[in-house]
Amino acid sequence: SLGLLLAPAALIAAGAVWIAGGRADALFRFAALASGYALYLAAFVFITLGVSAAARSSRIAITLLLAIWIANTVVAPRVMAELSRALYPSPTRLEFNQALNADLKATSDRVWMQAFGTTERWSRDVPLNQWGLALKLDDQSSYAVYDRHFGGLWDTWERQQTVQEGAGWLMPMLAIRAFSAAMAGTDFAHHRNFTVAAEQQRRVIQDIVSEDLVQHADTQDHAHFSYQADPELWARVPEFQYQTPTAGWALRRGAMGLLMLCAGLLLSIAFAWRAVARQQPL
Repeated sequence: SLGLLLAPAALIAAGAVWIAGGRADALFRFAALASGYALYLAAFVFITLGVSAAARSSRIAITLLLAIWIANTVVAPRVMAELSRALYPSPTRLEFNQALNADLKATSDRVWMQAFGTTERWSRDVPLNQWGLALKLDDQSSYAVYDRHFGGLWDTWERQQTVQEGAGWLMPMLAIRAFSAAMAGTDFAHHRNFTVAAEQQRRVIQDIVSEDLVQHADTQDHAHFSYQADPELWARVPEFQYQTPTAGWALRRGAMGLLMLCAGLLLSIAFAWRAVARQQPL
């Protein structure tokens, strides 16, 4: 009966996705998301049935179900979050910025010393017609530094998420949270994919601007900086065209959560069947 009530809502939601211009990819994501929540709901239906059949009284059954709900939705997410940070600690914002800036400065100093024989920024030792080259060297030397620091931070966050999601074998809330975020495109994997693409676009823009500075170095005997960009420069900047990962890509990253939900449903069915069977007269 509950399925009959939810089916119209699912059809309305699917229709809304289609009317909003949803592609087959979006509909597949919606279908997978609906399936995940159906598994989650079914697991708790059988858990409720099993607890009700096994408990000696309705009061005990309600108490046990309330305890399961609190452990699943309140306690488990918080405990696993703290555990993941203890196993894979991540730096604070201040610590991260200090380490990043120190590495950037050390890298930039080395590059400036090799190119200009000085580490002093924009000093007289660096003529105006070399500023474009200085900016280009600064930008390109910083790319590996950013990749190293942000890549390490993101890897740590992904390890933390893996620890949290691992408890989904016992707590279905963690499994459905991971799976639904993956299919909705709101998980960290999607965020990282977009961030990397945006960073690549930023580097393309910086390289174009720096190269233009190099090609139009100051020609007025270093008296002042005469460079001025024209509209043609910005016309050369390619449009940022981000391709959202496919539903299959998202499903592969949420596969463990889906597997946990399936296992949880099977275990809950077995538990309910055993509890009801024990009540049957011999």
